[in-house]
Amino acid sequence: MANEKKLPTFGLIEKYNEEGAKNLELLEKHSAQVNESQALVTALEYRYEQELTKLVKEGKDGSKQLDEISEQLSAAERDLANKKRMMQVAKHLNKRKITKEDIEQELREYQEKYQVEVITPAIKELRQLKEAYIAKFLEVKQKIDHFDVEARNAFFTVNQSYKGMSIPYGVGFRGLDNVRHKCITDVDLIELDRGLQPSSLKPRTKPVKGIDGITRFEPLAEDVEGDNE
Repeated sequence: MANEKKLPTFGLIEKYNEEGAKNLELLEKHSAQVNESQALVTALEYRYEQELTKLVKEGKDGSKQLDEISEQLSAAERDLANKKRMMQVAKHLNKRKITKEDIEQELREYQEKYQVEVITPAIKELRQLKEAYIAKFLEVKQKIDHFDVEARNAFFTVNQSYKGMSIPYGVGFRGLDNVRHKCITDVDLIELDRGLQPSSLKPRTKPVKGIDGITRFEPLAEDVEGDNE
């Protein structure tokens, strides 16, 4: 509907999710830095052990090479320790400002406001439509009953020997299918409760064989012409 008012959303959950996304992004950044530093430490440890093994096997004095690797390893270990501390600080600083309790409290307020401002007015409109529907149904029933009285009076006046209850004259919905199409039924209510558009609102059709011999389905004339019956 073009003019239908946009329904209010629960905005705090969006802020909650944004906050969580930002926190996660920051923690992933620090986690990646820790992993990178850890990989360098592991690689230098491996390199040190490989170099040490090689020197021992060859019987060489490689103190200089080992010292260089040790210095690099010490620097990498210090860097790793710093990165880990930074990650711990980031975790502490990134504690949620919007808590679970905040969400639940505001959700209760949202529920109350939504009921008052959105649901209750819609239910009142539904009640008005119900009253209008019932009034129109009773109007149709009164008109049908009026015809029945008039027709019976005329029929029995000229058929005084007739002993039956029904007469060959009548007006109304003209069949159960018309009742389903025009009135609200139990089936409609079941489908509405499921959030479905009632199937009784679908256009009714009838098979019509064309001059080419092919049968097609066309809308019922009474529906197309505004349900004139």
